[in-house]
Amino acid sequence: MEFFFTDVSIWLHQAVKGYRDKDGTPLPNAHLLGIFHRICKLLHYGIKPVFVFDGGVPSLKKQTLNSRKQRKIEASDKSQVAKTKLLRNFLERHLQKETKKALPPSLRMSSKISGILDLT
Repeated sequence: MEFFFTDVSIWLHQAVKGYRDKDGTPLPNAHLLGIFHRICKLLHYGIKPVFVFDGGVPSLKKQTLNSRKQRKIEASDKSQVAKTKLLRNFLERHLQKETKKALPPSLRMSSKISGILDLT
């Protein structure tokens, strides 16, 4: 009989990410389903699984987590800039509409004419 050593945390992570319903929501007990199916497959082929619960985070995983964190911060900053621009544009348009409403009818008509003729 052959032995297969694996870090169980990776299997758990893969199972939770992989077992999802049609809407993309993780299935209940996905971690148990994933590990159960993998164990059954290994045993079917005569391989005895040995699970290792490694304490530390590998350096590659740390680098990946750090880069994800950095991308998240950058995306949040870009999102904030976009929100600010959208709000500014909305407020400017709203102010323009309210300003035109406050003008007397004679000035409103002259502003429409100058806008059509592009005299401004």
